[in-house]
Amino acid sequence: MVPTINDYCDSNCLTTEWRVATFNVRGLAMDAKKRDLVADARTYSADVVALQETKIQDNVTATLEGYRLLTFKPETPAYGLGFLVAPRLSPFLYRSWTPADCERLAVLQFKLPCSGGQRTFLLSLVNAYGPTSAVSERKPEVLDKFYDQLTKVLHDVRGSSAILVLGDFNSKVGRKQCYEECLGKYSKGKRNANGDALIEFAQMNNLLRVGGQAVDYSLSL
Repeated sequence: MVPTINDYCDSNCLTTEWRVATFNVRGLAMDAKKRDLVADARTYSADVVALQETKIQDNVTATLEGYRLLTFKPETPAYGLGFLVAPRLSPFLYRSWTPADCERLAVLQFKLPCSGGQRTFLLSLVNAYGPTSAVSERKPEVLDKFYDQLTKVLHDVRGSSAILVLGDFNSKVGRKQCYEECLGKYSKGKRNANGDALIEFAQMNNLLRVGGQAVDYSLSL
């Protein structure tokens, strides 16, 4: 019999309720920081955590107290992307990769058997690490290239049942304008140039809920 996600969940856990987080860890090479990361994932009941600035100089797949850690070797030592996956989702990992010549993006996919086992649900998570405002101001072409590459990745995974884009965009999106459906009601402050680029990208790709806030989103499995 093909297992479904129900087989790996507690009886009180609904299969449509997931928690996905993003975390700029500013270094993850030390074992103590890995343990802290797992502890934080448990505290917040995060099923998947997208990681930026791991600074791990290798492609790593490891198990940490039941959690699956995946990291991707960066060209720039201060960068590095990765994912931390909770035990209940690890059996459904499908594949992961970084696009060619792009150390600012990484993709993680899950193949989830739906109830009844007649079809599968393909979930794609895109982890993004955008250039800082200082870099964008000094070299605008870097920001343009980042969003061009991100757009291509979304095109590559367009056959997914659902796509989540998350990460550290180094952006301030500021207060929501009346016509901006991609922002939630808790957005505030002033927007910077990186924020303008992020909002434009989100609107062009029909993405919802940009910003550092909790999002309620149900997946029908």
